[in-house]
Amino acid sequence: MLFKLTAIAALLSVILVLSSNDDSALAFIVVVVDHHRRRRPPPSHRPPAAAVIARRTRFVPLLSPSDDESQHPPSYAVDADIDPRFVVGEGGSHTSSSSSSSSSSSSSSFSSCSISVSDDNDHPVVRLLTAEERRPIDVLVAERSASRWAGDYNVADEIRMRLEGMRVVVPWERILRAASTAAAARDDDDDYVVRGVDEFRDLLLDARRRRGGDVDVGQEFRIVVADVPRSEGGRSKWVLAPACRPPEIDGAASNPDEDDVLRLAHAALGMAASASERGVDVDYDALNGLARRASRRLRDLRGGRALAPFLSSTAPSSSSSSSSAMTTMAGTGVGELHGRKAADAALWFALSGIDDVRLYDDLVSVATAELSRFGKNSGCRAKDVMHIVERVAMAGIGAGHSRGALYRVAADCLEIKMMGGTGSTRNDDVRGDDVGDTEGGGIDYGGIISSLRDGSFGLHSDRPLLGLWRFSTRQRKQRAFFRNAARHFDGQFRGTNAKLDGASSGSLGKDCGNINPYDWSAMFIDPSRPLVVDIGCGMGVSLLGLSSSRDVDDRAEIRIDWKDCNFIGVDISRLAVGYAQGVRSRMSLGDLTFVVDSAENCLMRIGKSYPGKR
Repeated sequence: MLFKLTAIAALLSVILVLSSNDDSALAFIVVVVDHHRRRRPPPSHRPPAAAVIARRTRFVPLLSPSDDESQHPPSYAVDADIDPRFVVGEGGSHTSSSSSSSSSSSSSSFSSCSISVSDDNDHPVVRLLTAEERRPIDVLVAERSASRWAGDYNVADEIRMRLEGMRVVVPWERILRAASTAAAARDDDDDYVVRGVDEFRDLLLDARRRRGGDVDVGQEFRIVVADVPRSEGGRSKWVLAPACRPPEIDGAASNPDEDDVLRLAHAALGMAASASERGVDVDYDALNGLARRASRRLRDLRGGRALAPFLSSTAPSSSSSSSSAMTTMAGTGVGELHGRKAADAALWFALSGIDDVRLYDDLVSVATAELSRFGKNSGCRAKDVMHIVERVAMAGIGAGHSRGALYRVAADCLEIKMMGGTGSTRNDDVRGDDVGDTEGGGIDYGGIISSLRDGSFGLHSDRPLLGLWRFSTRQRKQRAFFRNAARHFDGQFRGTNAKLDGASSGSLGKDCGNINPYDWSAMFIDPSRPLVVDIGCGMGVSLLGLSSSRDVDDRAEIRIDWKDCNFIGVDISRLAVGYAQGVRSRMSLGDLTFVVDSAENCLMRIGKSYPGKR
C-alpha cells in the first residue's frame, strides 16, 4: 500500500512539473491502473526505465501537437487508432481510402511517449519499408514489449491482435528492385537468379495487361510477431509475411503437381525408350512439349528463388543468440528438385534426345544451389557429390558458367570429404566400395578434384563413360520401367496413347529420322572433307570425342588431322542415336551427324553419293 501511495505521489509530481511549463503545448492525464499483485522480476532482469513508467500507466493524448512537432519523428501511444491496412507508396505510406481520414486524424494527435523503439530489424522484407513506414509498427511492438515486461499481458495481447490484424501492401516494383539488387550481389557467376527476377517482372506485366490496366496493386503482407524470452531480453520482434498468393500471377504459373520436373523427365525418357523398342520414331512434338513444361516450371522456381527472401513463409527468431535478428525460413527455390534430383532430370532429358541448352543450364544451376546447401554437411557422402557431377557430365552438358560453378562447388565438397574433418586423406565416404567401384578397389579423388577445378572433367572422363556403359548394358532390363513411365503420364498429359507410346506418323525431327537421311549438304558444313564412319556407334561417345578434338596425337599409328574430317555414326537404336544427336546439337558440332540405319544400307549410300573422300 505504501508503494502505491509513493508511486501516485511521484506521478502527481510529474504532472505538476509538466503543467507548470508554459512553453509546453501538451498536457497529459495519467490514468493510474490498479493491477493485481504480480511476481517481481529478479534484480538481474529489472526492466528499463521506460518499462517502469509504462508498468502502471497508460498515456492518452488530449491535445494536438504543437506546430514544431513535425520536426521530430512521430510517436504513437498504445491506444492509437492505426489503420489496419495501409499501402506503401513510392514516396511514403498512405492509408486505404476506407479509413484514411480516421487514421490521419488519430495520427495527428499522437504525442511522444517514453517507450524505446528499436530500429535493428534487418529482415529483408522489413527493409522494404522506410523508417517512417516502419515507425507505427515499431511503436506498437515496443509497447507490447513494455507491457509484457511489466506483466500487463492483457494489454500485450490486445496489441498483438491489432498487429496481426494489420496488412501492409508493398508495390511490386519496390520488391523486384530489392530482389534484383540482392541477386546481382551474389558471389557466384551464374545469372540464374537474376533471370528469375526479370522473368517474374515480365510475368507481372503480362498479368496487368490481361487485367486491362497498368496499376501496380502490390503484394499484401501480414505482420508476424514473436516474443523473446525474458532471460534473453524480453523483447518482441516482427517480420512481414505474404498474406496471400500474388494475384497477378494466378493462372499464369505452372502447376507444381502436374509439372514436376523430375516426373516430366521420367516421362520423356519413357516415351523415347518405348519408341526405340518398337522401332518407330518418337513424336518430337509431344517430347518437346514436355521440355517446354519443364522450362516453365524452372522459370517459376527461378522467380521463387529470387524472391524467396521477400515472399517466403517467414518467422521471427525467438532467440537473440542467433547471428541474425530474424531467421528466414526460406527455401532455396529448387522446389521438387532437392538433393540429387536436378542432375537425374538432366540425364533423363538428355537420354530422351532433348537438346534445349537453356533447360540443361537451369537444371545445372539448381543442382549447384542444392550442392552448395548440403554438400559440405556430414550427411552428404562423397558418392552423393559424384552422383551429381557424373550425371551432369553424362548428359553431355558443355562448358559454361553453370557447369563451371557446379564443378567448383563439387571440388570443394570432395576435398572436405577427403579430409574427413580430421586431416586424414581417406575415410569411409571415399572408399572405392562406397561408390560402387568394384574394379581397382578405389577412386582417384585427387585426380577427379583436379579435373573438376581445371574444367577437364566431362563426358569422356572415366566415371561418366562407365555410367553410360552401365546404362546401355542394363537397357533391356529397364524396358518395363520405361514403358510404365510413359503409361503413367497418359492421364496427366491428356495426350493420345500413340503419342505416349512414342509412335509418330511423321519424321523424327532430327537428322537421324529424315526421309532422306543422307542429304550431305544439309548434314555437313563442308561435305567435301574426308568422312569418318562409325558403324554401330551406340551412344556416339567415340565420334563426339574425335569431332571435338583439335589435337594430333604424335604417338598414333595412323596420323589423322581430325579437325579436317566429317563424322557420321550409324546405329539401329533410336534411343542411342537420339541421345548422341542431342549432345552433338548442344556442342554445336557441324562436322558430325548420326543416323538410324543398318550397316549395309549406310555403307551403300555412302559409297554411291558421298562427294568427299572416304
